[in-house]
Amino acid sequence: ADDAARAAHALKSMSYNVGARKVAAACADVERLSREGRLSDAAEIARALPGLVRGAMAALDALSPGAVVAAVGAGRSAA
Repeated sequence: ADDAARAAHALKSMSYNVGARKVAAACADVERLSREGRLSDAAEIARALPGLVRGAMAALDALSPGAVVAAVGAGRSAA
């Protein structure tokens, strides 16, 4: 539970930094639920994260075409 909460917290922070509010909100829910010991509820929300991250990356790429792909390709995360 602690590992899930820490991972969700880290992704939440990074998401807020790049303006990926939907990703950050989902991570906040996963973090809270994990800390409460409600791991099955947290896992249900976490299953939506890949789609939310893809959406955030697409939105960021629309702002600066190619920047997200270049960042991810270089081993950095953009969303």
